[in-house]
Amino acid sequence: MAFLHRLFLPFLIVAANAQEQRWKVNYFFDQADSTFEIRGMQFPSDQRGLAFGVISSTKEKEKPVVLITSNGGAKWTEVLLKEHPVALSCVGDSQCWLATDRGIWKSEESGRDWKKLKKMDGLIAIHFNSAKSGYASGYPKAVWKTTDGGLTWTALAESKKIESNAETSSYEVIAQNGNKMMIIGASRPKRRDDSLFPDWMEPERASSRREWPALTLMLDTVNGGQSWNATSASLFGHIQSVILKDTFGISLLVHEQSFAVPSEVMLINYFGLQTAALYREKDRAISSVYAENNKHVVIGGVEALGSFRANPIPSKVHILQGTLSENNKIVWLEMPVDYRAVARRVVIAGSPSGKLWAATDSGMILEWK
Repeated sequence: MAFLHRLFLPFLIVAANAQEQRWKVNYFFDQADSTFEIRGMQFPSDQRGLAFGVISSTKEKEKPVVLITSNGGAKWTEVLLKEHPVALSCVGDSQCWLATDRGIWKSEESGRDWKKLKKMDGLIAIHFNSAKSGYASGYPKAVWKTTDGGLTWTALAESKKIESNAETSSYEVIAQNGNKMMIIGASRPKRRDDSLFPDWMEPERASSRREWPALTLMLDTVNGGQSWNATSASLFGHIQSVILKDTFGISLLVHEQSFAVPSEVMLINYFGLQTAALYREKDRAISSVYAENNKHVVIGGVEALGSFRANPIPSKVHILQGTLSENNKIVWLEMPVDYRAVARRVVIAGSPSGKLWAATDSGMILEWK
């Protein structure tokens, strides 16, 4: 019996590893001379999901699209859009709103068909908390509110209270949990050392350019928008996303080339109004954060190759998970990711039951299973 156990042990180990949970490729855009930049994703239910982005080709003009699934990712269907998608918000598993470069659209069929509700410019973020109530924000220094499902929009007066140059200011993040809500942006004056060329074409200039603090703009409410506080602060880094939970918040700061780390995941403590770093590593550029519940956090990003982080070549995808302790500490564990997953940016999303998904700007959708 001992001999048989030693004989078959390697095969038993292989079988066990084969059943190990990992991020597996669910969808991959693979067409000759074309790329699919997935910019965002949302799963309003376990079965229904949407991912939006732009398909670029050397032979055709750019195609804005939404990928939709109604069977939990078993099949994805491509739906062409008339305008470039910027942000997405869904209520329930059928009603979704899409902000584009030229307006706001709505689908009542989980993304299968879209109807334009309002022509608007400068949109960056959109968020609906019910079928009627929602917010949109963007440039220049603008926040709008709707109470009729997106048919009409009214400017939020509080967005103008913070003193800053409207031409260099925008609101880019909207986060909500119950009656708590934050709308965050920044004022970033133009620099004399700005270049007409992207950083990857001038790596020496980009690497030596010091990061300047920006004026961060924040609107917050604790009563569902009945009243708002408007504050500002000088901050190193660009707040790319915020998640609000019952007792804490999480923000993602993204930095320029010359900063010590490419990104920082920060904990926001409501009670002490304090922040603490949860994750900051020199070789990881985090681009997405997701909180499964009030304790479990998932972050996604890519390898930062050396001191130059604007490399146009995709690098290996890394996704980590951790659980907040009572003293707000967290231990991060690497989640196994398919070796083929490379990107410049990763988006993490989850369904209501906790099913995890990830999308990349290289046209790949991964599922944790």
